[in-house]
Amino acid sequence: MIENPALIALVAIASLTTILVIALGFLPHPSRAAAIWSAAFAVSMAGCYVWLAGSVLDLTGLRMAGAVAVMAGSALIWVGLRAWRGATRVYLVPTELVYVVAIAAAVASTGQPWQAALLHLALAITAVGAGLTAWELMRLRPFRSDESLPLTIASLSYVALAALVVIDGVTRAMRGTPLSVDEIVLRQTAGAIGVAVYMITALTTLLLLIRGAHQPTDSPRQRTFDTVARDRLERAQQHDDRWWSLLDIRLDEPGAIRAASSSLAYSRVVARFADDLRAALPADVDIDRRSETRYIALVPRPEPSVRPLMSQLLERVATPSEGQGLNLRPSASIGWASVTTVGYDLDRLLTAAADAAVGAARAGGDRWERASLSHTTALDP
Repeated sequence: MIENPALIALVAIASLTTILVIALGFLPHPSRAAAIWSAAFAVSMAGCYVWLAGSVLDLTGLRMAGAVAVMAGSALIWVGLRAWRGATRVYLVPTELVYVVAIAAAVASTGQPWQAALLHLALAITAVGAGLTAWELMRLRPFRSDESLPLTIASLSYVALAALVVIDGVTRAMRGTPLSVDEIVLRQTAGAIGVAVYMITALTTLLLLIRGAHQPTDSPRQRTFDTVARDRLERAQQHDDRWWSLLDIRLDEPGAIRAASSSLAYSRVVARFADDLRAALPADVDIDRRSETRYIALVPRPEPSVRPLMSQLLERVATPSEGQGLNLRPSASIGWASVTTVGYDLDRLLTAAADAAVGAARAGGDRWERASLSHTTALDP
């Protein structure tokens, strides 16, 4: 007999959220982060089933093992966030080892006096993980502030509630006043409800991140552009064709635009930026999207013809549009590197154009800057 109907609802929610994060997140947008998050939900779902089985069989150790497995799933969310932002170390294996040991200890804790202490220790460790999750989400601001809000609030709430539970457990242990049966059932119900809320908020945030406009730096599309560009430049060098330039085009102050607008308004601005760029540049220009606010363009034009193209692009970006929903005036900065100045090597062109774009932005934006001979000198071995 199941004493706590809330566990049944928790199992249903855990199963549904796991299916959704895999079907709507990982399968259409596979990545390392999406795989870790899918595993996190799967581990939490398995923990919910074990938790339910422990309640049905009235096995405290099994129930505790299920609860710790649910905690392990929430800790893996932090690991996935580090993978999503491209951190060098994501601490996947150490996190797994900590909870494998905790689950084994939970199974062996039946009838032991340190059973409650083990549960409170696991809760404290998971609270630290929730705090780290909130920190990782706050690092995504301002570009992902709306998407990260649900899980940030849930994680900080988890930290606060876990602290209260741990403090209460320590106080009771010092006083020698164990929980009554009614208090245990009440806490289990509250825990099941809390886990369900956390899983729903995690699903909301993580699906928005997975399905958002996040593009890895080394995407297949970028590799294709680099291959085509290198081939064009090599053939241009063979024919002594000097009518080639590379442009690094960046939207000015995207962080300020995002902070001063809603997600919808910001999406409109970056979409308009992409449309303006494609409208201003001729069809024979190769364009590569490096991020939602930065594009690279390889232009087969003589230098006198490149200047009007850049001026036209800057004018289009700075022209306000109807329904823009933004008080700030968007602008762009362009770094211009030509083969006559930098040479035909794509990497050198990219670096020189990037440096020039940064210089244009630092000078106030809404302008273009040409890579000088100093860029070439700095790049020479």
